[in-house]
Amino acid sequence: MTHVRWTRLARQAFLDLLRRTGNVSGAARAVGLSRSRAYQLRQRDREFAAAWDDAEQEAVDLLEGEARRRAAEGVEQPLVSGGRLVRDDDGRVVTVRRYNDRLLEFLLRAHRPDKFKTDSEGAGKNAKAITTMPPVTITIAAEPDAPPQTGKGAADDGD
Repeated sequence: MTHVRWTRLARQAFLDLLRRTGNVSGAARAVGLSRSRAYQLRQRDREFAAAWDDAEQEAVDLLEGEARRRAAEGVEQPLVSGGRLVRDDDGRVVTVRRYNDRLLEFLLRAHRPDKFKTDSEGAGKNAKAITTMPPVTITIAAEPDAPPQTGKGAADDGD
């Protein structure tokens, strides 16, 4: 195996990839270097270690931004009924915007832990316990006057 050196350019490329992906092995592999050599350099070079830490924090910031987008703005997903995509009169797939309440809960707990602790985390008397809403199920009848769907996957109107 050819010995590749951690040149300034290789270090910068590694850090750029780490910043975008948060994946040490993938970033090292992409610049032709081993993961173990990356960690060795990190231990020897304080400046590189600090840049590595910054890159990892930026990668986490990207993940947090994506979590926030999915929680607050939602994600368009195709609507499926009876195992088939639902299409409009023009043949386009109908989509539904779905929000992720669980991600919203994590974000609130991360940024306001004193206010949004759960009861199991020792929430104070003024803290609000977070609960998530059950997922919404949309059922579309195959025919205009078809009876409602029952059984597995049907919407539940129970208590």
